[in-house]
Amino acid sequence: MPRDVGDEGGFRISAHQVDPDIVLVAIAGDLDVVTVLQTTTFLTQATAVTPRHLILDLSGVTFLTSSGIGMLIAAGDDASHGQLHLLGVTDNRPVQRPLASAGLLDCFDIAPDLDTLLARLHTIRPPAV
Repeated sequence: MPRDVGDEGGFRISAHQVDPDIVLVAIAGDLDVVTVLQTTTFLTQATAVTPRHLILDLSGVTFLTSSGIGMLIAAGDDASHGQLHLLGVTDNRPVQRPLASAGLLDCFDIAPDLDTLLARLHTIRPPAV
């Protein structure tokens, strides 16, 4: 797993292996031309463990530009070629609005929160007793 990355401008990206089949990458801050290359490199490193599902938690993204949208499309294309299921978590306007404006909101498997997405993947385990 790659180490967490951040900068002075508030951009943060981190990875966590939820289970052997799921890697969660959380992105916060602006996803733009300045951060896309760093994010792409990070995603490549995070998927080196060959999970079946890659979840991008975009709920902390504050600004999504066309460069960020292009990166998400490329990540989806790369994932489908590698038999990886790309999913997204976001309910925030800065992500949903640009995706909807570009007609891409329905192209991504997106849930409003992580618990909903994990339930969709049937990975929520019963609480320990």
